[in-house]
Amino acid sequence: LAHLPRYVTRGERGAGFAEVARAVLGVR
Repeated sequence: LAHLPRYVTRGERGAGFAEVARAVLGVR
């Protein structure tokens, strides 16, 4: 999931990244 946040930030401009980061932090 290291490349997901990168491409997500590019598409959602932070919106998707925030959700992905939340999921990653929750799983980790």
